[in-house]
Amino acid sequence: MARSQKKEIRGRLEVLIMHLLKWKYQPGRRTPSRKNTVFNQRQDLVELIADMPSERPYLREAFPNRYNATRLSSEAETGIAFVLFPDECPFTLEQVMDIEFYPDEPGMYHRRTNSHEHYIAGHHP
Repeated sequence: MARSQKKEIRGRLEVLIMHLLKWKYQPGRRTPSRKNTVFNQRQDLVELIADMPSERPYLREAFPNRYNATRLSSEAETGIAFVLFPDECPFTLEQVMDIEFYPDEPGMYHRRTNSHEHYIAGHHP
């Protein structure tokens, strides 16, 4: 995979995780715009991985490091102290990529699988 494509995956994953953290920790600021950003980042990541099937494992490899980077940038964007975010990501990669998953929003997460999980696992419908 080209360096620029890896950088794009890392960047999109970081934006996606950050917006999910904002969704979880700033419930009073849940907006359609934020929800749209989450949706778009998920879709763009799925398309990137679909275009480069041999590099699907990179998404899983990049996930833990992107969370750590996101904790730092989330502090700056939310005003929530870095130490208040969990040491490990409160979401699994499968949840992050699940189009129906929004943390702590009742009624928004019903399915256990979706088409995005196929891309993470290395399979596609």
